[in-house]
Amino acid sequence: MEQIKNMRLYISFICLLAFSCASPVMAQKQSKVEKLLKFLVNNENEKFTKNRDKLDAETATAFEAEVKLIDLCDQIWNQQEVTVAKDFFQAYVDATKANFISICQEAGADPAAIRKRMEDNISAILDEYPNKLVYSSTLVDAVKASGYELSDESRKHLYDVHEEELWKDFVRNKNIPKCERYLTEYADGKYKTEAMIEYNRLLFQTVQKSPSASNFKRFFDHDRLNTFFNGRSKRESMAQALSIYDDYLYGNICKAQAIASIKQAIAEYEQAPYLSPGDKKYTNTLEYKKDSIDYETLKLEVNSPSKLGLIKEYLLTHKYKEFRDKANKLRVPFEQQLVWSNPTTIQAYTHGLLMKSNETKNGKSTQKTYTYDENGRLVSIKEVTEDKGTTTLQINFLYDSQGNCVEEVQVNQRGMKEVYKRLRAFSTLGVILSDSAFYQSGKLIIRKYHPQLGLLAGETVYEKNIPVSSVINQYNKKGQIIKREETFPLPKDPLPTQVSKQVDVYEYDTYGYLTKITFEKTLVNSDKTSGSLIFLYDEFGNQIDSNAYYEYDSTGRWIQKTDRGDAKNTEKIQIIYQQ
Repeated sequence: MEQIKNMRLYISFICLLAFSCASPVMAQKQSKVEKLLKFLVNNENEKFTKNRDKLDAETATAFEAEVKLIDLCDQIWNQQEVTVAKDFFQAYVDATKANFISICQEAGADPAAIRKRMEDNISAILDEYPNKLVYSSTLVDAVKASGYELSDESRKHLYDVHEEELWKDFVRNKNIPKCERYLTEYADGKYKTEAMIEYNRLLFQTVQKSPSASNFKRFFDHDRLNTFFNGRSKRESMAQALSIYDDYLYGNICKAQAIASIKQAIAEYEQAPYLSPGDKKYTNTLEYKKDSIDYETLKLEVNSPSKLGLIKEYLLTHKYKEFRDKANKLRVPFEQQLVWSNPTTIQAYTHGLLMKSNETKNGKSTQKTYTYDENGRLVSIKEVTEDKGTTTLQINFLYDSQGNCVEEVQVNQRGMKEVYKRLRAFSTLGVILSDSAFYQSGKLIIRKYHPQLGLLAGETVYEKNIPVSSVINQYNKKGQIIKREETFPLPKDPLPTQVSKQVDVYEYDTYGYLTKITFEKTLVNSDKTSGSLIFLYDEFGNQIDSNAYYEYDSTGRWIQKTDRGDAKNTEKIQIIYQQ
């Protein structure tokens, strides 16, 4: 223990001896730096230069921070080296952490005066510098990086100049990065109001010119702008931005091709975070699009009789007639046999094609037999009527190479006499050009069609080349008939109360269902009568009669309709599905 104690005393003695020897050396070196500083602050430039040149490397290294600061002061005060001004702030902080303050005291120099002189010089340089924006930016960055405490006067001057230069630069070339820089550095600056208005305008221009999810998010979710304008809805151009956003989202739906992509785009539209229901212009169109896409999905899913129940689900949840009609047709490939009947008529279908019909009414019986070719096109209709004898008529259909029916001939098989011949001509695109039916009795029917829709636009009936009746149809852009004008044939001496003309006007709901027909009849005596028919539908889109009740199958199709006032008056549909 005594040995360890002696060792500790020895080490302490050695350290004290080393310090005693070092102190005079360091003091000598510091005195050289003090003298250098004294010459500098007293403007004794020749002496400063001479002593600085003579300063040994050991002293310069020992007092590196202090010497660096003194050199910077000389470069700025005496040599006008403007580029080194940015280095002053960090150099001053480093030097004051070392021995600069004590050196100042020994040299009789005031550190505060040195700071002020440096700050004044830097301010003067800034005022004269050609590119004040670059220079002020450099100085501001240097001050922030060093933690240097500028005097109030110098701080105000530097930051005022910097703000003015930032704003001028933005005004010269208005863009988002420059505006964001100004608002970042001067959150409550002199031009805050103008900057916020311009910033909002620039962000709007971005979504206007380059609509994208990220640009919309940046515009709508900008908390600072929303706060400044007292709410998102009060920002300038917000209504236009919402409209563009609405168009953008709907455009994504239209551009998508794969079913999954379309569904995703639809979901994004429905869940759009910035659009209220009132902002959405495409709600009805979107519902139509959804019905369309869901039908395409349904078409793939209904691939066996066991999946026909999906049709009912679709009919319940989708409303557009166009796609409900298509969904109903998905049953056909699986229908081996279908029989529709009422008290007077029976119709039999095979795989969706009408094969036979029988009608018995007032002692008269009519049976029709339908024949098709391998492509499912109607080839003939044979009609046998029993009424105090038998009459057999047959209509034969002829098609061109494009599948268009160009000829239709009805023949009375007793004597093979032609009843009428109907001829149609088509363009190479399948547009019907002419349609005329010639009867052996002398009657002629000429039909005209809408050139774009291909629907019957008008029909005129001639008896011995004299027009006796006509029909004119008008359609909307969807191909729905909206008006029908019909003139009726009259005897030579008609009664005053006979109808000579009738005009029907058709109304539809949003989903394409006929809801009302308003008619006006003109009598021979020019009196007019009018009325209307209202159409009702069940939850599956089937037209129904309020005076009947219905039974349905598992696919949403009614299979029995019974008159509420007469139970014998019943229509039935019986189906045999493929196994």
